[in-house]
Amino acid sequence: MVRLKRSAMLSAMAVVVAVLATGCGGSSKTKGGTTTPTAAGGKGGTLITLANAAPSGSPDPQVNYTLQEWQWLILTHDGLVGYKRVGGSGGTSKVPDLATAIPKPTDNGKTWAFTLRSGIKFSNGNTLTGKDVKATFERLFKIGNSPNAGSWYNVIVGGDACVKTPKTCDLSKGIVVNGDTVTFHLTKGDPEFLDKLSVPFAYILPADTPAKNLNIPPAGTGPYKWVQYAPQTQMKIVRNPFFKEWSKDAQPDGLPDSIVQKFGLSVEAEVTQVENGQADWIANADSKLYGGTNVAVPTCQVLPPNFPGYKPYCPYTVNPGSGKWTGPDMAKANQLVTESGTKGAAVKVNSDTTEVDKAYGLYFIGLLNKLGYKASPQFLSNDIQYPYIQNSKNKVQFAYSSWFQDYPAASDFLNILLGCGSFHPNSNSSPNIAEFCNKPIQAKMDQAGAMGLTDPVGANNLWAQVDKEVTDQAPWVAMFNPKLLDFVSARVKGFQFSPQWYFLLGQASVK
Repeated sequence: MVRLKRSAMLSAMAVVVAVLATGCGGSSKTKGGTTTPTAAGGKGGTLITLANAAPSGSPDPQVNYTLQEWQWLILTHDGLVGYKRVGGSGGTSKVPDLATAIPKPTDNGKTWAFTLRSGIKFSNGNTLTGKDVKATFERLFKIGNSPNAGSWYNVIVGGDACVKTPKTCDLSKGIVVNGDTVTFHLTKGDPEFLDKLSVPFAYILPADTPAKNLNIPPAGTGPYKWVQYAPQTQMKIVRNPFFKEWSKDAQPDGLPDSIVQKFGLSVEAEVTQVENGQADWIANADSKLYGGTNVAVPTCQVLPPNFPGYKPYCPYTVNPGSGKWTGPDMAKANQLVTESGTKGAAVKVNSDTTEVDKAYGLYFIGLLNKLGYKASPQFLSNDIQYPYIQNSKNKVQFAYSSWFQDYPAASDFLNILLGCGSFHPNSNSSPNIAEFCNKPIQAKMDQAGAMGLTDPVGANNLWAQVDKEVTDQAPWVAMFNPKLLDFVSARVKGFQFSPQWYFLLGQASVK
């Protein structure tokens, strides 16, 4: 079924269970969707990874919204809390990171008091203090193009004012620093607040970090530090000389001395390099073999299977009563196109230039032409395509993109991708690419978010209703939920797959 009333069509993607395979003697095994790593080797050497292009958008940790860079930022930066750095289901559990413990909220979930660990240093040698924590969250607003500042972190007292006047953002009432204690005051309880503190947007930066997009991520507290971000060639991290392991669960010391990601090779060349031991792992969609039910499951709805709030629903197929996609209904599609009066219209199909996604773009062109449109390609480099389609001033008619969870909650799909507050006009950081805002549906999202504090089961039932209603509105068309195949070289030992961060680069050895 095709509807062309919105500005973008996207595919909903979430890796809930990963299909992992060894490549050329690699070291992972699978059992029940988890990984059992073999023993890792020693420290040293350079882990070499490959990608078609650099991560989309700015490399700034408070702006970048790609798994590709987030896999690196977890090695160079830390939040107050984080996800346990292990493979398998344990990788979704939260542990204290820069904080000594995960506090229990008070005042009906509106007050969170964290105690900072002592003696932690940034990679520039400066000691972490509460002042850095407060300045980090103020910078999140001041930078002006952080995707979720106004939809996630405005729950901090003073956050709404910071959304209105970012340059003068003052969170002194919302984040109170008293020695090593940092207390967050929220305007309302937020059941996902700890999750939002566990992702790179909230990773703590030095207080003197300028409030502007940076060409390389600023100093962090992790076992590695950034030394290169060259979007045409490669990015590189090396050991942070000031790092001392404070928690193996939250931030284990790294095994490679350095990690490099090189850009620009063809998929065939990437595979050859891994086979020959010239490189160790392939990032991006190039290594995903989308085709067949072993690696991709068709879907009609936003939420993926086995996810909070998921209930099977598929109205856009033949035999829609089954709850799942059973096949295309081309007769209905042609009927709707004719009734819409848009047949014969020119449509630019936007996709990136990776081989898999370019092939999808060509498929969409053929499909639209078959339905009576005049479709043509607009394929952009992977590092600029995603920001381009987010910016409403570019008036993108038809785009293909993908989405991977920030954390396992229904809101991370429905509210982030289709919530009114996630559309930022004329911005490269606007995750609501469809520019969709339905106030009754948004009211249900807000209600479900509030219910999560006291009634998580009821909240997920409400999210299921939202998923159904959004699917009926069709602001974009969900295509499939992929599974991943990791392809690693023979010299990689200790492969671990985290359901939150995927391949744990810093915990694999190459020596």
